[in-house]
Amino acid sequence: MQSNNFNILIIDARKELSLKYKRLIEHRTSCTINIEHSPNKIIKYTNKFEPDLIIISDSVQEHTSEVCCAIRSQIKEYRPVIIILSKSSHLDDKIQNLSAGADDFISEPIDNEEFIARILAHLRRSKEESMNLITNIASSKMLLRVLKRTLYSNTHWAALLIDIDYFKQYQEIYGDIAANKMLQTYSAIIKTTLDDRDILTHLENNNFVVITTPDQAAKIASLLKFAFDKVSNRFYTKEDAQKGYITLFSDTTAGRRIPLVATSIGIISNEHRNFETAQDILCFLINTHKLAKAQSGSFIVQDTLQISGSDAVEKLIKNKILIVEKDAAMAYLISTTLEMQGYQTQAASNYNEVLPMIEDFGPDIVILDAGENSHNLDICTNIKDKTPNIKIIVSSVTHDKDLALSAGADLYLPKPYDILVLHGWIKRFLEE
Repeated sequence: MQSNNFNILIIDARKELSLKYKRLIEHRTSCTINIEHSPNKIIKYTNKFEPDLIIISDSVQEHTSEVCCAIRSQIKEYRPVIIILSKSSHLDDKIQNLSAGADDFISEPIDNEEFIARILAHLRRSKEESMNLITNIASSKMLLRVLKRTLYSNTHWAALLIDIDYFKQYQEIYGDIAANKMLQTYSAIIKTTLDDRDILTHLENNNFVVITTPDQAAKIASLLKFAFDKVSNRFYTKEDAQKGYITLFSDTTAGRRIPLVATSIGIISNEHRNFETAQDILCFLINTHKLAKAQSGSFIVQDTLQISGSDAVEKLIKNKILIVEKDAAMAYLISTTLEMQGYQTQAASNYNEVLPMIEDFGPDIVILDAGENSHNLDICTNIKDKTPNIKIIVSSVTHDKDLALSAGADLYLPKPYDILVLHGWIKRFLEE
């Protein structure tokens, strides 16, 4: 498994020496090396592949310091390492090139071992600067660079976006040390499923992107889902693991039911689909992953020809809310204020109507007034059993949040509550 497959550009008019340097580097590290005999194509090449390191020989016609200045002035998105190879050992030449933006100046002839040691030192520092300190995996700033190189590789590839659902809520309750341990454990599991051809980076701190071959993608995803579900309960107290959820308290009376962590994995490939840019790959990968994240528990969604980026976005629009409220005035207030914000609403005052309405309307959120009778919470359990993806906000005047959360509620709001607080929770649930 490669967290970083280096890309190196050598600008050298000499054919034999440039090939010698190429072979020396390839023998000692995993990399892709291209040789150009003129600096004319540097900017085009860097925009396309974003090389980690550029070696410029003074055998080219242009002055190396001028080439350095051109690279630094025209490449703003990232900073490649630039090394000058020169027949000169004069101090003035070294200072001139270093002042122009070079990171190192190597006088020729140079011993092979010293040459490769210097190159590896620069690559090591470049790699360390891009690493996530918790997982020791390349951070998100490497991702677009990896996707660019993947796009222009002229091979069939697959990309996986792997996430830990409810990780931030877990971190809020259990703390940074426990959350970091979970992240390190999952990253170690991921690494063990990959081979030397695969590339692993972060998208954000708590999710990962893997570049692999299409025939391996589904196998990797299945292994990760199985392994994560096997170990995830170990990060909870025995009580929380048995309950199957944790409680996030916003104050002494309100509480939110948080599901246990799960993993969601989206998979795309270029076998049957063309991508124009690295941003296109990332956008489509994120949309495909959202389909997996929208499901309850650990889930995998693999891109097929039937799913397009626009289809994914359309399916993910969440704005339907069912209001179960015996107080007609309260139901009207909630419904009207939500519709003013663009939500679709329906209201029910009879608990017997709820399940049929859910089947017909397909709400994303149910706002359920449990009243004063705890038996009314049975409908909450029934909803969760039949449609676990629906978020349920329970309110009542009894102020028994544990009873409501145990019945399957995702959030308990004691009455009376501020309507704006309700709106805030609805927005938060629909954006998850």
